[in-house]
Amino acid sequence: MSRLKYVALLTTSLLMPPSSFAAEQITVKIAASIPTADFYVRAEPGTNLSATQRLNWDVARRQLDIWKTSLDMRNSSGGIIVRLDAPAALYSANNRIDLAVVLNNYELVDYSNGNRGCTLVPASVAARGVRYELAIEPINTRPPAGNYSGVVSLVFEPEVLIQVPPGGNPLITGILNQRFQNPCR
Repeated sequence: MSRLKYVALLTTSLLMPPSSFAAEQITVKIAASIPTADFYVRAEPGTNLSATQRLNWDVARRQLDIWKTSLDMRNSSGGIIVRLDAPAALYSANNRIDLAVVLNNYELVDYSNGNRGCTLVPASVAARGVRYELAIEPINTRPPAGNYSGVVSLVFEPEVLIQVPPGGNPLITGILNQRFQNPCR
């Protein structure tokens, strides 16, 4: 390469704007949640329960809408117990909107007082898996204007059925299972 061509190339590269040499970096956050085959409770595909869900204001009816999704649930060794971990409500600076939490047409109540919840999905249904609708709706539908927020905390636990041990009494095992089962009513 001749000295003149080298100087011309060097001069051209020094005169080029810095953006010509800029690099771009893209960051993609990826997460995966793979449930066990034995026990799981997951929102239907496309619903991100980690994101804030919105109760939209219906201008025509002048009230908050109901928020709904479906939950896929399975327990291969018994039923599924569900409870609210705390009262369901939205709060603003001076106001509160109580919420009804309804799963498969059953309104859950606050079990934070130590009650262990109730068996919403019986063992016979939970073993094959089921999809139930979850709905959260405001109880007082015309609250004062404001910005409200809150957390609805549902706890799902596997119901463990007591198995008859070899040589054990099936009658006693049945009585114990009835004693510890608490179906939702």
